[in-house]
Amino acid sequence: MNNHASRTLLKVDATTLNVDSNYAVIIYNINIPQNYLTDRQELSSVLTRIEQLLSRDFANLSVLYQISASYILKNSKSGETKTWTGSFFARNNVLGVIAQFQQFVAATFVRNSLSQLINIEQKLLANGLNTEWKFDQLLSIIYNIQSKVPQQHRLAQNGPNRNHRTFPL
Repeated sequence: MNNHASRTLLKVDATTLNVDSNYAVIIYNINIPQNYLTDRQELSSVLTRIEQLLSRDFANLSVLYQISASYILKNSKSGETKTWTGSFFARNNVLGVIAQFQQFVAATFVRNSLSQLINIEQKLLANGLNTEWKFDQLLSIIYNIQSKVPQQHRLAQNGPNRNHRTFPL
């Protein structure tokens, strides 16, 4: 995620990485702020917008997605806080997830996402570590979308090596 752009915005950070002269990988990190998560109908509407975006931008291509989060941790001894992205795994910083990488299927994306976005805090804290850092506040959910596309694809034609842009969802 682009750490310079606010986590309070419903937005897409898009990055294009050239693999070789024939293919590029397109990565979308879609930020859904916490305020969209409390109302299931509003969340369903946002997920429908994501489904439409992916169906349009990656028509007839294989797309994988993973769900993680950005949140605030608080040190129980010092009161210090820090923003964390991914799962809280204090000693290893291994990206943890709310849902593992899976194939995007437009017909089931919204329904599957709604079922995966339950008990988010417990999923993020399921590391079994004893630590001074405790979950304090969820900031946003992040959908990491990845697809390998031909260089002729319109999204791959934005730059020679690496291209990044941010746009509203």
